[in-house]
Parts: sequence; C-alpha cells; structure tokens
Amino acid sequence: MNPITILRIDSSPRGSEAHCGRLADELQQRLEFAWPHAKTVRRSVFEQPPPYVDIEFTRYMTTHTTAQAAAEIGELME
Repeated sequence: MNPITILRIDSSPRGSEAHCGRLADELQQRLEFAWPHAKTVRRSVFEQPPPYVDIEFTRYMTTHTTAQAAAEIGELME
C-alpha cells in the first residue's frame, strides 16, 4: 500500500482565529484518526505566498517542451 499524505492548505490571514481553520482542524483530526500512519503536510498561503506569476512565467509554462526549457521555469521562480 502506498503511504498516505494529508495535504492541508490554509489561506486565511486570520490564522487560527478563522472559522475555516477550526473546521480544517476538525477534518484534519478525523483524517489522522482514520489513517494514523499518514503524514500530514501543512502549508499556509498567507504566511508563505507562492511566487508571483507574471507574463514571463506564464509564457514559459505554456511553451516548455524539453527538459532544458522546463529547468528555465525554476530559474524564473528564484
């Protein structure tokens, strides 16, 4: 059996005070109870926003067809 990963993505700037955060806490607890060996990964879009997506990034995303072109996408994100 493949290992199970629970991915929780929080996006509220209110953090632990957010209603959706409390709901997500409960859901996470239920999932961890159902799969006690699962790994939980938690991300906060508010605390660590994804890199800005601009026109140059979008252009490369839609045109990369080789491993070299795909590697250039990573350089744009640095």
